[in-house]
Amino acid sequence: MIRVAALGFLAERPMHAYEMYQLALKRGEDRVVNVSPGSLYRAVYALEDRGYAAEFETFREGPRPERTTFEITQAGREAYERELQHMVEVPAEEYPEYILAISGMHALAADVVHEAVTRRNRHLAAEIEAIDEATGEADERGVPEMYVLHRQFRRHMICAEIDWNEQLLARLGARDIPWHDDRSPEERARNGPASPHVGTRSGRRREAAGDASGRRFRSDNVPVPPDETAVARGTLDRASHERRVSGVAIGEDKREPETNSADATRDWTAELEERAQREKAARAWLRSMARTPDAEPTN
Repeated sequence: MIRVAALGFLAERPMHAYEMYQLALKRGEDRVVNVSPGSLYRAVYALEDRGYAAEFETFREGPRPERTTFEITQAGREAYERELQHMVEVPAEEYPEYILAISGMHALAADVVHEAVTRRNRHLAAEIEAIDEATGEADERGVPEMYVLHRQFRRHMICAEIDWNEQLLARLGARDIPWHDDRSPEERARNGPASPHVGTRSGRRREAAGDASGRRFRSDNVPVPPDETAVARGTLDRASHERRVSGVAIGEDKREPETNSADATRDWTAELEERAQREKAARAWLRSMARTPDAEPTN
């Protein structure tokens, strides 16, 4: 990228590396590519080695050290145009940092995400103001629009990000996105594991209207124990209900649940371990049978 940027400067006119750096800062192109005087010097000398740039002149201004200006060669101009066409035509993987952050947002509490995204939008709004100011200055100087298209593109990208962020903030505020269980330990102990629909639109609809099986839900979408008439008419047997509340769904065991939820959890865990042991023993028996040689056939 830095070599393409250096070729772009040399395609305008001969210049030295530090002049390229100053021009990049003045145009705001340091937001497009990560430039520094050192990186531009190295890029120019690399272009010279490949025959894409050549020394134009060496001069000294006052007490400053000598500076060598470079010009683009015909081979360099052709290479620059080829690379530009390829970059415009073929989308490249750019690995934006924010997309990585979005993929890990679930590790944070919803209110922390809400606050961070709100602050990010403020920074983005300030960047739009800076772009508008620079564009206005360019218009006053009569800079042709084709030289500031990158600012227009950058502005549209920022606006699109702000729009997406605003939608995310609205959904987080309305609890439309399922998030990890951030209830207090006391709430979790009292109400059991959270429903996968916590904070979702479907969860709130179920809370308001119940569902076809006759279950009712609290505000955290944990099923409310059914009344005796619902159990009596067979809409929901008590054991199935207890499995839903405890978050365990195994077999069709109709045992009456323990009053103490901790004891019930231990019982279910013991049963799971017992099943695992039986399955392990069965697999071992099958392996032993597979290793036993078949008996010789008798005449």
